Amino acid sequence: MMTELSQIEEFITCQLKLHFPEERERYWLKRALIEDSRYPPLSSEYLSWLKEALIQLVSGVPIQYVTGTAHFYGRSFLVTKDTLIPRPETEELANLALRWLKKRALPSVVLDIGTGSGILAITIAAESPLWPYLLRVQTH
Repeated sequence: MMTELSQIEEFITCQLKLHFPEERERYWLKRALIEDSRYPPLSSEYLSWLKEALIQLVSGVPIQYVTGTAHFYGRSFLVTKDTLIPRPETEELANLALRWLKKRALPSVVLDIGTGSGILAITIAAESPLWPYLLRVQTH
């Protein structure tokens, strides 16, 4: 059994090297496997989860679904397989919207309609406290 974090990191690195050729990708995957787990890194629960997580990664499951966490605009969000994973391009859209809102003199209403998880609207509301009106509409 692995008893030190360095052993766990080395184990993860070795496993990822077998399936992910790019060092930068391995770095981010390893970081997510250690930092975004809901279990303490040296616990038996973590080690069981880690083995399953590595199997999922190798089979093509996105790291966000494996860890249950997606990072967006400096915040962490819980995600499930039913959640759309926010893309970097969506952060660019958030920047554009925030710049546009800051140019307006009056409080604005932000509508998040049909965009998926709501992360965009949550981020805009969190980043622009002068615009407290937020409406989230979702149809099933």
